[in-house]
Amino acid sequence: MMLPDYSETLDGGLWRSYQRIPAGGTSVDQIKFAGNALASLEFGRCLALKAKTAGTVLSDRFDILCHRLGLPFGIEQTDRLMLILSELSGQPIPLKYTQQRGRLLDTLVDGHKIVNGKRAAIFGEPDLVVGLVDFLTEIGVRPVVCGTGMAKSGLFQAFDTVLSNDQLKETRIMEDVDFMEMESVIKEIDPDILIGNSKGYAMSRRLNIPLLRVGFPIHDRVGGHRQLQIGYQGATELFDRIANTFLSTQQAKSSVGYTYL
Repeated sequence: MMLPDYSETLDGGLWRSYQRIPAGGTSVDQIKFAGNALASLEFGRCLALKAKTAGTVLSDRFDILCHRLGLPFGIEQTDRLMLILSELSGQPIPLKYTQQRGRLLDTLVDGHKIVNGKRAAIFGEPDLVVGLVDFLTEIGVRPVVCGTGMAKSGLFQAFDTVLSNDQLKETRIMEDVDFMEMESVIKEIDPDILIGNSKGYAMSRRLNIPLLRVGFPIHDRVGGHRQLQIGYQGATELFDRIANTFLSTQQAKSSVGYTYL
């Protein structure tokens, strides 16, 4: 059971009449049955800092073991998820996922020269920012600005578990900030790429820094809600988008352009 499950809410079919509450998702009866679960898996390093969550309630009331993980961006966190699922089910990790992992590793080997050493500014919901930074450090991209509009978000504490001391020293972490505050910092630091939702487009345009649209909302592009970013396959697709953003920027700035890597 997934809670919440808004997949059909964000991407439903064509209706004959408007529905204020779309059908689908996790039912109330399924939620009531959660007390019988073998275990719970709770995603989000910032969420895990809170004393009371759905996972801790199930643990306290029904003695259900709560596994707390970061969002499964990239290899390490997806590996953790797969190993926990394998242990809980008593089944080996299915071949299709080990194949996806292999393709991801091959992708990173092929494209590391494009992304390694690049500097990124990331903004959005706290756990999304932490998850993205977790993945970016895996592929060699340096997070130099990380921001969220949420106060007391847990961003600082969560990054203690994601970034090394040296990485923390070169990363400007900001919470309870608006885009004007963040833009002034980003302008000073001048990263190679912005990663976040499309509310950062105006900032991207003014600073002439490319924006990779990730998160919610994405209201100036089609299909943002269908982008796969988690798991091995999602990490492969996200890596491709990051690398291609750098390549298209380099081509646009070149006096002659190029047609081969």
